Amino acid sequence: MKLVFVWHWEKRFFPNKNDGFYAEDTLIKTIARLREEGEDSVIWAVCGDVADETEFVSKRQGVAYKLFPSRERLIGAFAGSGADVIFMNHNPAAYDDVLNAAINTSAKTVVYFSAPIVGCENFQHIDCYLVHHDCHAQLLEGMGIPSDRIQVAPKTADMDVFHPDTNVQKRWTCIYPARGGFGYWKRLELAVEACRVAGVTLVLPGAEVPRCAPLSPQPIQSFLAYKAHWFWKRLAWRLPFLSLYPWVTILPWQSPDEMAACYNRASCLLITSNEAEMGPRVIPEAAACNLPIVCCSDSPACVSHTRRLGGFIADPSPKALADCIHEALSKPCRSRAALLEEKLDTWVIYRVLMGLIKQWTP
Repeated sequence: MKLVFVWHWEKRFFPNKNDGFYAEDTLIKTIARLREEGEDSVIWAVCGDVADETEFVSKRQGVAYKLFPSRERLIGAFAGSGADVIFMNHNPAAYDDVLNAAINTSAKTVVYFSAPIVGCENFQHIDCYLVHHDCHAQLLEGMGIPSDRIQVAPKTADMDVFHPDTNVQKRWTCIYPARGGFGYWKRLELAVEACRVAGVTLVLPGAEVPRCAPLSPQPIQSFLAYKAHWFWKRLAWRLPFLSLYPWVTILPWQSPDEMAACYNRASCLLITSNEAEMGPRVIPEAAACNLPIVCCSDSPACVSHTRRLGGFIADPSPKALADCIHEALSKPCRSRAALLEEKLDTWVIYRVLMGLIKQWTP
């Protein structure tokens, strides 16, 4: 079958475009495996850096790519694609034009939800909806989508990359990989304050937080209510002797191998995302490295993973999270074993897609 996997917004690529998407997750591994097994699978994506349609195979990922200079050019290519299945990644921004183009072909259509669910005009005409968790399936059912067209297929960890390494020395107590800064739905400020209350260290790969601590003894929560974050950033550059939050380490975003090394140098995953979180891949990644998980009770997606893996769920307050961190550190952890028992291994999405391919093969 010809399978077209569509990202209809601009994606981040390795500096050498031929290396493919910068994010290498289990969906990418699934696409590569399907291609290796003889399926004509290709990724379509928008890349404003190309002057015309560009095709290549990523040697790094084993995935075929077709890049388009604009969303309009991508949409225009649907009619002549000859696709049997068009697999679209959901985006909270409106994409009715992409759905219309896909629905008007003879292909089966699949939408994969890895971002907050927002309905579109032609939502009801999709053949299959893939979600990360049962709670997201219930959201779709509440929007009138029949349950037999919804399947749960979370992005999980590549368990060959993410695994325990007992040869490395622990450096941090907690780890929270999260792009972004304070005031965002990842709630980095809550993680920082929880670790201060707990008296433990925290590493934040990918984070962008003020470089200096506030100049008063106020808790960080009071500081964050003040809107002029830019002032503290600029002051920190001019006065480098001002200390960072001494319990926090900031790192650039890491490659998968680097990220696995970071997990193994920490003792606990702390994730403080709110209800906007859809499919926290960091939870199965950390669990694959056999870290205990601490999350917030108001994030259904985080709770879904954490409960299945024997983790710890706290109210979204610094004190409750601090207590959970101490409890998690005091008990034996078997989160990697729980991943395997729950069938949350590398190939969850692959198994679901193979089931659809068999169902739709003439």
